[in-house]
Amino acid sequence: MCQGEQREERGSGPGWRRHAPWLIVLLGLLAGAWSGTGAPGAEMLAVFGRWRDGWFLMHLGLLWVWGLAWLRWGWSISPRSWRRLGALHLGGLLILVPAEFAAWAEWFDFRALGGPLHERFGITYGAASKGAGLRWRGTPDLKVTGFALPDIAKRLAVPAEPVAYRFETDRYGLRNVLDTGAREPSLLCLGDSLVVGGLVPIESTLAARLSAETGQLAMCVAEVAYGPQEEVLRLESTGLALRNRLVLQFAFEGNDLIDSKTWRKWISAGRDAPWPRAGFTKCLLALAQRPVAVAGSLRGGIFTHAAERQVTGGDLVGRREEVFFMYSGARIDRELGELPVVEEVYRACAQRVDAAGGRYCLVLIPHKLRVLEGLVEFPAGHKFADPGQGPSAFAPSLAEFCRDAGLPFLDLTGALREAAAAGTLPYFAKDTHLNQAGLALCARAVAAWLGETGLADFSQAPAAREE
Repeated sequence: MCQGEQREERGSGPGWRRHAPWLIVLLGLLAGAWSGTGAPGAEMLAVFGRWRDGWFLMHLGLLWVWGLAWLRWGWSISPRSWRRLGALHLGGLLILVPAEFAAWAEWFDFRALGGPLHERFGITYGAASKGAGLRWRGTPDLKVTGFALPDIAKRLAVPAEPVAYRFETDRYGLRNVLDTGAREPSLLCLGDSLVVGGLVPIESTLAARLSAETGQLAMCVAEVAYGPQEEVLRLESTGLALRNRLVLQFAFEGNDLIDSKTWRKWISAGRDAPWPRAGFTKCLLALAQRPVAVAGSLRGGIFTHAAERQVTGGDLVGRREEVFFMYSGARIDRELGELPVVEEVYRACAQRVDAAGGRYCLVLIPHKLRVLEGLVEFPAGHKFADPGQGPSAFAPSLAEFCRDAGLPFLDLTGALREAAAAGTLPYFAKDTHLNQAGLALCARAVAAWLGETGLADFSQAPAAREE
């Protein structure tokens, strides 16, 4: 029998039936990987909108090994084919290993191929400074405009119209509207993106609204995605004297715990672009990442606005808007191991401010679901339909810490929830951040609290900036 006839016989008849079990097992493995490792409730992006990076790589590796086993024992390829296959793998490793080593050694950051490294609202921030402990910082005297998608819309593939923004920074690289006259800021607002207010006009930011409510000049000392450690270091970077100034540090429930862990990992890694996030494989996977297709439907509820509310036949009707949520109380509680670290940051900052002749207080901004739970209609079987999904141990733990440490503390949950119960939505519907109404509510609540406690009542004018 000739060689061609032998090949023909291998691919048909009994030969094909011999390989059928392998094909069945392979298809079963593929189906199991697809159904068992998908993440329909994921909060972040996933490879092809289904797998987390780790799961994707693990199953890709398993299927690769399975394929090699099939070629060896199922298909029985020739030694010559094995050598060709080995050469192909070796060539791939000669590309992959040096590329990953270059990223690990910080010779090259593959994230640079996809655009600026640190970009928020289309603004390229200054390079990381290990000595200063800051991953990025705003560019001074900057004025840019553009459009940005709400953060939940980007992560959960929720349809949303881009929001127009105008981003301006002062001489410190911070988002402020400051008087050009002789007045110096009396109130220093430390925080992250909630204080920055990137999606609202600069005149509606928390610091700007607080200035209007108190009659004293408030200054935003905040950057997007900062943790409590970076907030304090950013204050130090301005060189502002603290004597006769009130430092208000705004804690974002849950989010600050995650940002604190991220910062500590960065500061301890010894590298500005930690591998594998800056590596070739990670960045290649990022090109295939898509929002999880069904995640949005698991996180939306209906809010009825007050302006169009009316009671008809005992039912509340009016304009109804779907509101989406990122965090739950249970999700925040999983990060509570970081709370003692964050509390020590607050304690140390308070001691430093007090020693410098200033005053310090802590203000809690709650996460969205804690404010709106019970005020939003969720369909039956929804992820957040069961009561008790909003509260976490973060707020009471932080309040207890402040009582023990003797630190003035304000929880804004009551003010925001009261307004929401009256029909005013204080958050963007498809974003985790406070909208203009919510920031105005917070500013009024903080101003009233400062008036009651006398915290902002200094007998002397604020000290000039220390150069």
